[in-house]
Amino acid sequence: MFAKNYGMLPIDNRKYLVTQNTLSSNMILYAQQCLFTKRVTYTSSGVSLKTWHQTLKQLREDVNEALAYDFPYAVKRYLALNVFRGKVWYIAGTAALPRYIAVKITSEVLRLFWSDKTALVKTGKLGLPRQFGGWNIPSVTNYAATYALKSVLRVLDLQTGHPARQLCVYFLGAQAKVISPAYSGWAQGNSATPFYAKVIAAYKKLTTHNSQREVEDMRNIELAQKLDETSPENLEEKQKNFPWRTLINANVPGEAQDVTWKYGWSVLQTRTVLRRWGTTTTDKCVHCNQRETNEHAMVQCTVAKTFLAHSEYGI
Repeated sequence: MFAKNYGMLPIDNRKYLVTQNTLSSNMILYAQQCLFTKRVTYTSSGVSLKTWHQTLKQLREDVNEALAYDFPYAVKRYLALNVFRGKVWYIAGTAALPRYIAVKITSEVLRLFWSDKTALVKTGKLGLPRQFGGWNIPSVTNYAATYALKSVLRVLDLQTGHPARQLCVYFLGAQAKVISPAYSGWAQGNSATPFYAKVIAAYKKLTTHNSQREVEDMRNIELAQKLDETSPENLEEKQKNFPWRTLINANVPGEAQDVTWKYGWSVLQTRTVLRRWGTTTTDKCVHCNQRETNEHAMVQCTVAKTFLAHSEYGI
């Protein structure tokens, strides 16, 4: 069962090695269900809940202790990324990170950047790369996925005939050919287990614009950054941070700027424009049945007013 789920764990890290000649049948059954390595308990279904809860408890204690000191933000980032979650990254190399555990880990880390129920740093910027004005603290899910991917790739680099390599290909299932077509003829399961399915998903995203060798050579932080860049929440954050003022030349008088904006508005696909182009039969707004001009769509319409009322940017 160990080999089925975690074929890449080093054998010399095992705390207990069980054989049928030395233990009773009850102990053999227990050993088949549970494996200990570096204080991490693995069961037949993955990492035990007890291990995750202990990891969360230790993380909470570490964060509480750090909050007692007035650390600079750079130190907090280092602690959050490399120190407090070190055990999480170790486990992530061999087991899938449950979603609810990832949410709790993220919540604990975010406490480092809060004070008296006030956010000291905009949460959305923590995961953004530095070139987008962020802190480059990847999401725990994507960062964990990079450790899982690196572990699997290391196993697949073992010599031909190595048991761990054969088992890894088997539990990758039919998706093994995504990593290399050479695995098509190997023994494979019907479908990949959750751990390996996440590895394949991360591999597909990362190899869209990079070769496998480049992925292997990149640091985990770089791989996680690339995964974060394609996440929906960070794409939205980058859109919000777009420097709209750069679209206007400050040296141009305001009247000329107005002309520029009016020219841009003239090609907005409002109902009046679409009717003039012959692509629609009416120029009425679909929300309030009034004539949909640029001004109506952007300011006068009830939908536009509701949007602007909840937008921190306005128009």
